Amino acid sequence: MMADCLAAAVHSHHLEQN
Repeated sequence: MMADCLAAAVHSHHLEQN
């Protein structure tokens, strides 16, 4: 789900998705 993707992103490249 989205939560899983967000959690992975935050742990991987912090807030680079923003």
